[in-house]
Amino acid sequence: MSGDNIHKKHRERMKTRFLAEGMDNLPPHNAMELLLFYAIPQGDVNALAHRIIEQFGSFSAAIDAPYEQLLEVDGVGPHTALLLKLLPAAARYYAADKCRDICLDSADKAIRYFSDLYLGVGEEQVYLVCLDGKCRVLSSTLLHRGSVNTVEVSLRKLVQTALRSNAAGVMIAHNHPGGVALPSQEDLSSTARIAAVTAPLGVELVDHIIVSDNDAISLSQAGCMPKRRK
Repeated sequence: MSGDNIHKKHRERMKTRFLAEGMDNLPPHNAMELLLFYAIPQGDVNALAHRIIEQFGSFSAAIDAPYEQLLEVDGVGPHTALLLKLLPAAARYYAADKCRDICLDSADKAIRYFSDLYLGVGEEQVYLVCLDGKCRVLSSTLLHRGSVNTVEVSLRKLVQTALRSNAAGVMIAHNHPGGVALPSQEDLSSTARIAAVTAPLGVELVDHIIVSDNDAISLSQAGCMPKRRK
């Protein structure tokens, strides 16, 4: 049997196994192989899958690696690197699309919602979610992105977005990549500043969620939100 046929049958077996069992029980290099099949249409990609996992230490670390670092692995070209970067982006898009019209009427639901939005995100980002009177999501907007020491929120953009969505309430969220999900003094000050700006407009700041790599916290649940003005 020729080498091409051997590799073809191996690919077919791997795809059949995935359809029957899913990906949860696959070793990391086999999970990586499945992805590589669609970036490298022919040939043996097993050795490349092992190299990628060994280079970054785990499947998730490889997926989270910067595009430029992926290209440094022998055998990884632009198509392969792009495919790996598409995976977390597609997962976030899927989660956000699935959550349209979701009701964020509890801190636990908000934590789950924002944790999905930050899946695989390695830079600090600030999100604004606008809610109707029943806490259903009207819109989700990325307000700021980049590496910053404090939460830099454009209050003008925040207000414009909330008014455009006809929001009754808003939730703000940001992440601490590589850190812990604990609010800094700057985070608390930003929260108070946002609440002070939205309240006169009749828009309640419902919560501020902080997400880290493996954890998340609701300032509302932690009792750290500014007191509502009567």
